[in-house]
Amino acid sequence: KYSKKNGLATDRIQEIKNCGGKLHAVGSRAVHVLNGSEWSINQLPKGWGYRLACGPKGTYATSSSSGISHWNGSGWKVYESKKILAAEKYKTINDLVLGNDGSIWFVAFGGVAGKINTDGTVKIWKQGQGFQSRQVFSRIVKDKDGRVMIPTFRGFFTPDGEGWKQLAGRAYGDYNLAAVQCTVGDFRVTGWAPDDAVGLTP
Repeated sequence: KYSKKNGLATDRIQEIKNCGGKLHAVGSRAVHVLNGSEWSINQLPKGWGYRLACGPKGTYATSSSSGISHWNGSGWKVYESKKILAAEKYKTINDLVLGNDGSIWFVAFGGVAGKINTDGTVKIWKQGQGFQSRQVFSRIVKDKDGRVMIPTFRGFFTPDGEGWKQLAGRAYGDYNLAAVQCTVGDFRVTGWAPDDAVGLTP
């Protein structure tokens, strides 16, 4: 068992991922990386970490109480919610993924999807701006080919030009939502599960 007593910065782990063969865990104000039997701790520059997205060559990003923090392998870049969601009523980032081109895709409370390009510009989609109706987005994922998808109970949505297209109908979406959620949570890491009380328990 790992906890704050023997390696973690916190006992409140929000999400774990297998990033490049190494276990990563985000919780409170830090990202933890398991190297063999020892943890390295990377303190977040701002906010409390909730979701974690893996990138290539030791890069990753987290959603936090203040926005999105992107680790490029040597330093942090912070994108504050109040800026990237300046025109939106709600400023909560629900989930995120790193695109193969280095961009950051995210979904936010209120049926909002967004993309932070590598040059720092932000594109936002919502009802009337890429989606025909208001959606409820809690997760965003990337398949093995790098295609970004948003799973909902109406099916999967994926970027299509300036908007989004629905890949399948309700039945298909319901069937695959559980599988996608399991992949997102990375429970394929045998013997590990997030534990909000005692840190990480193998």
